[in-house]
Amino acid sequence: MAQDVSIPLTLRLNTPGIHVYSLDSLTDGAGNTIDLVGPTRAFTVLGRSSVNFRGCSTGPDKTLSILQGKTTKLLVSLNEVDALDAPWTVKIRYEPPAAAESHQPAPKGKSAKMATQPWTREFTIPHDKKTIAIEADKAGDYSIVSVSGGSCPGEVLSPETCRVIEQPLPTAEIEFKSIHEW
Repeated sequence: MAQDVSIPLTLRLNTPGIHVYSLDSLTDGAGNTIDLVGPTRAFTVLGRSSVNFRGCSTGPDKTLSILQGKTTKLLVSLNEVDALDAPWTVKIRYEPPAAAESHQPAPKGKSAKMATQPWTREFTIPHDKKTIAIEADKAGDYSIVSVSGGSCPGEVLSPETCRVIEQPLPTAEIEFKSIHEW
């Protein structure tokens, strides 16, 4: 008499790649064995992508400098990505420097609070790229908040924060002393 039998299997799918499972033969309790050209199941396990800043100092300061009125590029780099998980979305947060830290007066007509507001934005990295450049035109901290692919969340690696410092304009102190001739 034919009977449906469920066979519970414990599969360890913790290694990225394609895992193929098939049932080759079946042996019953009486020792009868049949060879099967049977059902095959394939599972694709995607690796977790990771992201960090490139070119931002790795020391304790993790800083980049910009000249006043200019911009710099922050390079966001994907690591260990699986092309099947493309495109990737990277969330970046910008925090302006505290008023005491910036030593910069607010632009005319604006309070220091209104001059620069914090923001969080999502940037998409297509399947054919592993790095994107984000233009930083203001001093402050740029932080990678998260990364996720089309199917899987990823990991944020260090350096995850890049501080952009605006170089002050040069100053000069000129002191005049009269020369006394005798």
